[in-house]
Amino acid sequence: MELLKRVIIKKMKNHSCVNQFTVLLILIGLVLSACRPRLDIPPILPPEASFTPSQMPTATPTFMPSFTHTPSPSPLPSETPTPKPVTFKVGPNDDMFSVALYFGVSLEALKTANPEVYPNAMGIGTELLIPITPTPVSAAELVPSQTSVVVKETSPALAEDFKTYCYRDAMSAVYCFSLIENKGDEALENVSLLVTLSDETGKTEQAIATTLLNVIPAQSKLPAASYFLPEWGEELSVQAELDFQLPFAEGESRYLEVEISEQKTEYLYERKAAKVQGIYTFKNKNTSFMTLNILAVTYDENGAVLGMRRHEPIESGNTATESPFSLTVYSMAGEIHHVEVFIESMPFPPEPNQTPTP
Repeated sequence: MELLKRVIIKKMKNHSCVNQFTVLLILIGLVLSACRPRLDIPPILPPEASFTPSQMPTATPTFMPSFTHTPSPSPLPSETPTPKPVTFKVGPNDDMFSVALYFGVSLEALKTANPEVYPNAMGIGTELLIPITPTPVSAAELVPSQTSVVVKETSPALAEDFKTYCYRDAMSAVYCFSLIENKGDEALENVSLLVTLSDETGKTEQAIATTLLNVIPAQSKLPAASYFLPEWGEELSVQAELDFQLPFAEGESRYLEVEISEQKTEYLYERKAAKVQGIYTFKNKNTSFMTLNILAVTYDENGAVLGMRRHEPIESGNTATESPFSLTVYSMAGEIHHVEVFIESMPFPPEPNQTPTP
């Protein structure tokens, strides 16, 4: 308080009379207020809230399921019994081609279904998985398509048309057998046909049909086979025309004269297969052969080709001995009426400057 008085007196000395009087009044007021007793006045507080605020709910985040999330199992359909697969045990005279023909499937489909089996070295008793349903289409239901087709160009030695018989297999592919008739007095070599298959939808495909032997003997018939992948319509039409041929040269020495004797045919599976046995004999018994092929062709009572099978090629041997053979050939549709068997053999090529033995 004493300090304040000193400050005011000092200020009064530095100002005019008016200012000194004003300051004096202020000083008197301050002194009087300081001498009064002080009252304790409670602070004014805001009114208390008349309600209690409700607590905001805490949000619980929802997470998307991660890749390891396991959904609730949905109801499964009623279980369907799995059909027993169709299998076939290889016999002593069976090969993949004949088994494929018998069951009406393509050779490639049979190989794909049995990747662990080597086609050229199947042992007796080997079990093959057949790629068809357990209730395959029966052979009797496989109906040939249109058969008689005129060729565009042909050799005078060949028939004017190549009758073609087509069959569907269990996988909806199509096999076709085109019958090549050699009317000449000389054999024909390496004859092939161009086969065109079409259906009612406009689908059209072409394939080369080849025989399973090189030579078509004089005055004989030999089918050429072609294959078309699925799928096809209900109505099939087919055309066959000559693709290639070679004349059989006079004095040809690339083939050996060999014939079949004591031929016997046994019909199996209600004439859906035929087992052919016989003995092959060479005319020239002083040489050896490089390869020998035997082909069996099955026909129905009207002469339609039902199937064919070539015996597994016999590689090398001596022509001096007579040897037996046996093979089983199958039908792709209907009963077999008769079987025709063909044989063909080639010698080893002659050494340079060596005249081949006739």
